[in-house]
Amino acid sequence: MSTSTRLARAAAVAAIAALALAGCTPADEPAPSPTATRTPSPTATATPTETAEPTPTETPVPTAEATTCENVLDDETNASLAADGVTLGDEVVSYWPALDRIMTEGGFACQWNSPNGDVSVWYGQLDLDSAGWGTERDALLAEGYTQTDDPFPGTLQAPDTDPNYMPSIAYVDGTMYFATYAAFFSSVRSLP
Repeated sequence: MSTSTRLARAAAVAAIAALALAGCTPADEPAPSPTATRTPSPTATATPTETAEPTPTETPVPTAEATTCENVLDDETNASLAADGVTLGDEVVSYWPALDRIMTEGGFACQWNSPNGDVSVWYGQLDLDSAGWGTERDALLAEGYTQTDDPFPGTLQAPDTDPNYMPSIAYVDGTMYFATYAAFFSSVRSLP
């Protein structure tokens, strides 16, 4: 038997069954009247409470350690200075107006000395906006500093008044850096 024949028979059987069931109700009997049914009264339910949403917590942002004389240099340079007996001094004695300005304008300065005083290294750092740097740069050029671009573009070097110390000043990302040797900048953690 084909599928279409089976479908036709099933449809015919369903139609006959529907007619047969429809004929079970006597035609002259009135339709049943609706009976009163009791509607269930509402039952008390617990009042829904809002589910407390978890309060988002902010992921703590690590704060940068404040730069100090103790942590400004990389570990290798600190170890090298210590091996040479050059230690961080308790105070800074400055011979340069630029380093003096760093200290008086809210920056910080460091001085490392050898035990016999024949080796000293100075370093200073000051946060400074670009307008402040423009003013400072003009003052440095007026004092005889020259632009060397070593090791960073715009680096200025002090006049050659003492061959033992040739301070350089660099301005990088909003900070003015002072070092008695330009090569010292490569040891500063915050510089590229």
